[in-house]
Amino acid sequence: MAGIQPQNGFVVNPYTISYTDNAPPTLGQGGEQLVSLKGGKYAAAALRGQVFCATTSVAHTFQAFSNASQLFAVVNPIGSGINVELVRSDFTCILAASGTVNGLGLYFSTATQIASWTGLTATPTLSGKCGTGSGKAIFYSALTQTGNTPVLQAIIGGWGAVNTLKTLGLNSYNFDGAVVIPQGVGVTISMTSAAGPGAGTMGVLTWLEYAA
Repeated sequence: MAGIQPQNGFVVNPYTISYTDNAPPTLGQGGEQLVSLKGGKYAAAALRGQVFCATTSVAHTFQAFSNASQLFAVVNPIGSGINVELVRSDFTCILAASGTVNGLGLYFSTATQIASWTGLTATPTLSGKCGTGSGKAIFYSALTQTGNTPVLQAIIGGWGAVNTLKTLGLNSYNFDGAVVIPQGVGVTISMTSAAGPGAGTMGVLTWLEYAA
């Protein structure tokens, strides 16, 4: 038929395939070869040194997003040459028996807003490939934001006014590529309505770094 070009392919006998451990291939009922991933979703990126995280080593009283004092920020600096794609966040908190309905939010600030930040405490980030150093994104475990109000990008956790258990289970949020931080932009993790409980909040934010 006009317009259709023949294509050459390969026919492989699965019984002749040899794995590195010399184990025979796994076959289905129809003789088809069954294949599974060797590692998890981000394993290849972690091995290439592209997965990083910021962690709070002790519990802190996270402030409301509008408060000048903030305790968790990740910035993709101008000129980094990378995009920062958020993977997931994991935060936990010890609560009083009663308190304020509150949420844990991810807020972003522009390069102009970040330029006004002061009192910056840079803290090393961790690689997904353990013990192999930090990435290009910068983690600040303390800062003062002046003259700007960050914008809410995502709600990553929260709780009600009454908590009989007093301990908030792990709040995990999978971004799965829905939030990317370009060069010059930063994000803070803050409370949505009021300061968090005095007993403190702690957690981890994980991301990928790749060429912009």
